[in-house]
Amino acid sequence: MKSGCESIVRKLLVFVLIVSVGQIGLHAIPAWAQKTPPDRAGDHANIISGTVEEIAPGLTKVRIKTDLGQSLLFEVTNPELLQDMAAGDQITIELNQEGKEKKVTKMTIPELKAPPRTK
Repeated sequence: MKSGCESIVRKLLVFVLIVSVGQIGLHAIPAWAQKTPPDRAGDHANIISGTVEEIAPGLTKVRIKTDLGQSLLFEVTNPELLQDMAAGDQITIELNQEGKEKKVTKMTIPELKAPPRTK
């Protein structure tokens, strides 16, 4: 059986260790582990969904109304991304870190079949 002194010393060492780790904080995590991979950095902030309100002639700009009711105008550097889009379409725009469109996806609503009638 351990003496009372050994128990107190052990508890004191554990306390000091806990306090020391708390003081170190995030500095103990290597820099490579703290960084978000470039392809995942801020994804939540770089995706905007909404309904197409209008597309400018030449497919150079698109105005969408977000689910929150905001009307946003985007200049499009690659008009091919808007070729199959029209007013009223539900779309998602993925932006790069410069705020330019990276990908535009038309969201289709699946056709639901009526459930079979039971007799």
